[in-house]
Order: sequence, then structure tokens, then C-alpha cells
Amino acid sequence: MTEQADLSGREREILALVARGASNKEIARDLHISTNTVKVHLRNIFAKVGANSRTEAAMYAVNAGLVDVKVNGSAGPQEELIPPRNRFLWVGLGIVVLLLVGGVIGVFTVRGTLENNQSATSQSLLPDEQRWQSKAPMREARQGLALVEYGGKIYAIAGESEKGITGTVEEYEPSLDRWSNLGTKPTPVTDVSAAVIGGRIYVPGGQSSSGEISDILEIYSPLDDTWERGANLPIKLSGYAMAANEGNLYLFGGWDGEAYRDTVLQYNPEQDAWREMTPMSTKRGYAGAAVAGGKIYVVGGYDGNEILSLTEIYIPEMEGTEGNPWSVGTSLPSGRYHMGIAGLGNLVHIVGGITASESEQTALVYSSQDGVWQEFSSPNKEPLTGLGLVPFDTQLFMMGGQLGDKPTGNNSAYQAIYTFVIPIIR
Repeated sequence: MTEQADLSGREREILALVARGASNKEIARDLHISTNTVKVHLRNIFAKVGANSRTEAAMYAVNAGLVDVKVNGSAGPQEELIPPRNRFLWVGLGIVVLLLVGGVIGVFTVRGTLENNQSATSQSLLPDEQRWQSKAPMREARQGLALVEYGGKIYAIAGESEKGITGTVEEYEPSLDRWSNLGTKPTPVTDVSAAVIGGRIYVPGGQSSSGEISDILEIYSPLDDTWERGANLPIKLSGYAMAANEGNLYLFGGWDGEAYRDTVLQYNPEQDAWREMTPMSTKRGYAGAAVAGGKIYVVGGYDGNEILSLTEIYIPEMEGTEGNPWSVGTSLPSGRYHMGIAGLGNLVHIVGGITASESEQTALVYSSQDGVWQEFSSPNKEPLTGLGLVPFDTQLFMMGGQLGDKPTGNNSAYQAIYTFVIPIIR
């Protein structure tokens, strides 16, 4: 048996799942941690075992005896074991074959929003306007809500309804197209965002019913439907942009009750502590933030005088180095703020928002690989603001928002990615 590296118990769990072919998303689901946390563990594992790829890490796991290798299906008294001298060879070949098959299938994964890409063209795909489907509406119509996905369910948190600012929490199950109510958020707020880290949902700041801006961080546990408090923000903020990356929260800009900010705040859940990072180049609130291609994109916003089209790209790993963690990306075709935004793979999607023109809104998608914004159809002909947009598997779910002068309980799903599976004929 290969001498084992100094791996922690959690690292052994993750390495064993990698060897069994589990994806980062499947590992995160099974261990109730975020995919970003899985990535951090994998980097540490690769360094400890001297692996440069998942294949090499899987081979290490087999050689180290972290996984059992058998054939003929489920274990039983008559099960034939691969001879020890051939076991590692066959496992290695099997992994290589699986990776090659996965690569071939990956070639046929079509990102439907990139219509100008010839590889994405197919007669069998639905027209863009037909990719939207109406789903069961929210029980309480709201705008300015926080929307997040965890464990195969979508959570709609807080916001402003016709009755006022609320702490309502609703859970939506896409597989059943069904809503249910959960424990109310202790501090009702609007103009907030939410993110998942380590199986818990973080909702900082927001604006209260009295008009005061909050510095309260509240944390929700979906496993037992309970709320708890985290460390207060160093600055009272609402209308910020937020993203989770590598196990940390990042808040960008926002409104502090008196002015728009260029502040960047990082929250470390393990330390329950906030710290300020390198600020943005521009003060702005109601911008959008999304992770795509391993980078955080901060898009649009409002600075108190102008609706911004600016796109800035933030790389947290460059904090503390000689380089600047900020760079400028491709601007939006026109200024926009208070929209729904979501990252899905290497794409950033935007729906709704307030623009300089009151004409029909277009939805936009940005490729982090090509650096290009393109239009795709929106299900709304009227301007929709303060909505939530969240990725779920290969779809985007758009929920809530304000149409005209009233909040809506709208719930629509957009088929953003198409996947073709090649059948294997035996």
C-alpha cells in the first residue's frame, strides 16, 4: 500500500468521493458544504498527494486503499475480485476511459444563450422565446428580496410586499413546482442578497421598515429551519452587490443611508469576522455581482447621479499581492441597476432592472471567455425591477420583483444550457 499523505478526515472523505467519480457539486451536496469549500479542499489535497489532476488524485486514493475496487456489481460471497497485481492497472484504465467519455459528452453540451456560436446551433433546440416557462407563483409577492439555491431547493427571503417590508421565507422545490413557508427572518429587510457557504445561508444588512439601514448579519440553517446572528457589518448597508467565493462572502458598494459606497467587505464565516478589501473604482449601489470563470463580475449600478454601465472584475486571490485585484471588463450596452443577476458556468446573466430608457427591456448574457454581452429574450414586456435570479442545474429561475408600482410573485424558469447525452450501444 502507498504511504498515505497527512490528510484530514474531511480531506479523506472528499478524496474518496473524487475516486468514485463524484463532481464538486455532488460532493458539496453529500457533505453539506459549498462547492467553493470543495475547491479549497481539493487544492489542499492535490498539494499533499502530489497530484495535478483528479485522475492522479483518484489513482492515489486507490493505491492508498481509501476506496475498495471490485467488479460484478454489488458485493457478495461469490463476487470475483480483480487480482491485486492487476487492480490498479484496470482502475487507472477505467478512470481514463470515463474521463475520455466525459470529454466527448462535454463537447455536446450546448450553451443555448450563445446563439452566435455555431456549435450551439441545432434544429432541435427550442426558440429563445420558448425557453421561458411559467411556474407556480410565490405565495407572497415581493421585490428587493434575496434569492438563493441550496440542496435542490430555492429560498426566497425577505423583501418588500404590498403590506410593507417583511421577513417572510419561502422554500420552492423545482422538482415538484411547490412552495412552502419556513421560519421568518428575525429582522425584516429589503434590498438584500443571500449566499450559501457551508450549508448555511447568509443575509447581511438591508433596509428596515423604519427606513433605517441595517448592519445586522443573520444566518439561516435550512437543515433545522433556524436563524442566528453573525458579526455585525462594519458599515450599515443596503442595495449592495454580493457574491460568495472560496468560502468567503464579498459585499460590493451599496447605500449606507447617506451616500453610495465604493467599499468592498469580506466576511470569513469560520472567524465570524469582517474586513475591508481593495475598494472599487466607483461608488455605486444596486449593482449586480456574479461569479463566472473563477472571477467575480460587478456590473452596472447607480452612483446617485448616473446609471452606470461599468463592469469591473475582481480576483480575491490577488489581495495582498503587488497586483491590483480589480480590472475593467466589457461595459453593458447601456446603464442598468436593481436587476437580477446570476452566474452559470462561464456566463453571467442579467434580467430586468432600471435603465435610462423606459422602453422594453432586454435580458443580457456575458461570456467570461469571449468578453461579449449578447441579448436574449425576457419574459416581461414591462420593466421589472428588484427581482431575484438564481441558477438551478441547467436553468435560471426568475422570481419576484416589481412591475409598475406593485410587487409581483412571478416565478419563471429559463432553459439556459442544453446537454446531449450520447447513448452507448452494447
